Amino acid sequence: MNIQGFSRDFRFGIFELQPRERRMLKAGNIVSLGPRAFDVLICLVERAGHLVTKEQLFSHVWPKVVVDDSALQVQISSLRKILGSDAIATVSGQGYRFMLEVVGSPVARSPLHNFPPAPSTFIGREHDIARLEKALDRARLLTLTGAGGCGKTRLALQVAATVVDRYPDGAWLIEMASLADFTLVPQAVLSALGVAEVPGVSLMETLTAHLASRYILLLLDNAEHLLPGCVAFADTLLRECRGVTLLVTSREKLEVAGESTYRVPSMSLPDVNASASPKQLIESESVRLFLDRARLIRPHFALTEQNAAAISSICLRLDGIPLAIELAAGRLRSMPVDELSRRLDQRFSLLSSGSSAAQPRHRTLRSLIDWSYDLLSPAEQAMLCRLSVFSGGCTLQAAEQVCAPERADCAQVLDLLVALSEKSLVVTEEHPHATRCSLLETVLTYARDRLREGGDETLWQGRHAAHFVTMTDEAFRPLQGGPEQSLWIERLEVDVDNLRAVLTRSFALPDAAETGMRVVVSLNRFWLIRGRLAEARAWSALAVAAALGDGNLGLRAKVFNCEGIIASRQGDQIGAMAGFEQALAIQRQLGDQIGAATALNNLSIAATDLGDHSLARSRSEESAAVFRSAGDSHRLGHALCNLGNAARYQKDFSFARTTLEEAMALARSVGDLNLVSAALGALASVETELGNYKASQAVLVEALAISRDAGDRLEIAALLEELAHVESRLKPSLSAARLWGAAEQLRATLGSPFSQIERAAYDQRICIARAAFGDDAAFDPAWKDGAETNWEIVVSDAIRAAQPQ
Repeated sequence: MNIQGFSRDFRFGIFELQPRERRMLKAGNIVSLGPRAFDVLICLVERAGHLVTKEQLFSHVWPKVVVDDSALQVQISSLRKILGSDAIATVSGQGYRFMLEVVGSPVARSPLHNFPPAPSTFIGREHDIARLEKALDRARLLTLTGAGGCGKTRLALQVAATVVDRYPDGAWLIEMASLADFTLVPQAVLSALGVAEVPGVSLMETLTAHLASRYILLLLDNAEHLLPGCVAFADTLLRECRGVTLLVTSREKLEVAGESTYRVPSMSLPDVNASASPKQLIESESVRLFLDRARLIRPHFALTEQNAAAISSICLRLDGIPLAIELAAGRLRSMPVDELSRRLDQRFSLLSSGSSAAQPRHRTLRSLIDWSYDLLSPAEQAMLCRLSVFSGGCTLQAAEQVCAPERADCAQVLDLLVALSEKSLVVTEEHPHATRCSLLETVLTYARDRLREGGDETLWQGRHAAHFVTMTDEAFRPLQGGPEQSLWIERLEVDVDNLRAVLTRSFALPDAAETGMRVVVSLNRFWLIRGRLAEARAWSALAVAAALGDGNLGLRAKVFNCEGIIASRQGDQIGAMAGFEQALAIQRQLGDQIGAATALNNLSIAATDLGDHSLARSRSEESAAVFRSAGDSHRLGHALCNLGNAARYQKDFSFARTTLEEAMALARSVGDLNLVSAALGALASVETELGNYKASQAVLVEALAISRDAGDRLEIAALLEELAHVESRLKPSLSAARLWGAAEQLRATLGSPFSQIERAAYDQRICIARAAFGDDAAFDPAWKDGAETNWEIVVSDAIRAAQPQ
């Protein structure tokens, strides 16, 4: 999204955007637009119809500046006032999408990828990049091997960025260092690609179906600890998806048929026999890397006749290993380069004495980290080891709560993190909401070994688990719906690897199983919103197994309730009923009225899906009575929405309307947009059943607008289906076919199939609409158009079409 590279103007409607002149016209007249808003608009227009994430917008509009969401929302709001409210769609919890049709395109469009910004300048490796580019022309699986710290990841990213234009469907990084289980490999790839699971279909089948017709590059980074999963993954993908190319970094090759390997060498070294003149040394990649990293600490550092020999000695002693050179350069903050050279000379002379063989590269790196570790203060050493309990990094707040010694001032943690960062042992990254700290993979492995050797690994893992249990407990309520839901989804997503680590450790230890059960209960809604049903079911199965032998009945009931919810979403209504019935029995045994009412409410949903509307109504009536008595408006709203739906199916339309209107009022009072939309959709169905199609259409359009803002895509699919039926009854037209096509594609993407009862009613409606229109030759292309058009555009078109002209 480098706007300096644009040489064409963009037109959308009566607007013209002129990037070179930094000007926008409306019907030929200049529009007043602030510089930030202008940059936001360019980022969105350049990717019109595609998601632009918040992180991308922050990176390009506010480079190297920490701002919060409100700053971006202000700019989006100002643009909507000028362009119209439907011009920019909100993708809940992710970013924004420009919805207007754009004419004109930049000469250099941003390639599709998810690569993170480079933390520092990429130095050298021109020969390696050229060879790897050619290798990717010949091989569909190319594995970069080498010891930790040799620069595999940076080189792979550089190569991928160089060749990304070869792949029409982009190049995508899948970071696997923090994954603890090789069975999560397909899930990690689906998440990186933004592909939803399909109930009843394995993750690998979903992935191959998605990639079968695409030309794409997947970069699997740090595969060595997941080799069984990566081998099976690569073998399947290469056989079934001919347009997929895999670029892998690993300490060892995969041993898959057709694999091409490239051992990443050390960076080029200065000539040990040549005089150490600056002119000669600067030709060495390792010297150039040392100078670049040294200047990050001492901006005026330069290669001179006086320090040339010391720099040459450092690079030679460190075998040209990039990580080792970066760690050594970090020491210039506390000592001059001559002293750094002397200390390294002494250390490696001792290590190599008595052996005529060359030093192994891994021994050099381990020794360098040993040396860096020994130079730390005891407090810094302890902090480095404690940070290793995190997976995927952590926020400053998490580091303070997990790593601070008992009763210590949290300010000490910040001081230690700064000290470790200055020594290049901790990496800090600015994120929209908080700064995150992490360890490079090699340093992380080293620190975990040290922590284990110290004998108190269990203590700090327990502190880590306690922190994230507290976080998930706090997240439980807002995740159910309301204004903070999106914020919590983003927060949990950033720490998803930490959450997985807690679950893995908890279920591996019988004494910690209760911790895992609590986390499963709290995260259930998160997994569902993110569409990770298979992973949710896997964690739920472990929780259920633990619950069968656990004495905490209240927690056991919640686990069974979670199992029922996931089963229901996967279309397993029999399994869902079984889970809810077990939860209900336990809650009644405990005398927990609210817990029992929650289980009753869920049973009403499962009963509806099974077609037992009498049972659904009785269960929701019991549930609503308890919530009303307790004064719980939010849960009462959900119960009344289910009750209204059950009454609608029983043709008790007057009662259904009254009940749903109360549910909607309660939903508005608590700020739950998802529930407001669900109540509106049910009310529209009542009007449809009564033949009040115009009234139903108006309610559906309002519900669509709300669902779009709330980001509830499953509700949007249901609303589009209902609107298609209503429009087909008002007047046979192709717009209904287009709506159905968009809904079908959206439902398929989400992996949410119809129940048998829903499918029968759905098929009947489409048959009636086709017959009424009487022209399949026109109906089918309109359906296809809807399926191939971004669903947000279809929703915007439907809302716009319903507005008074």
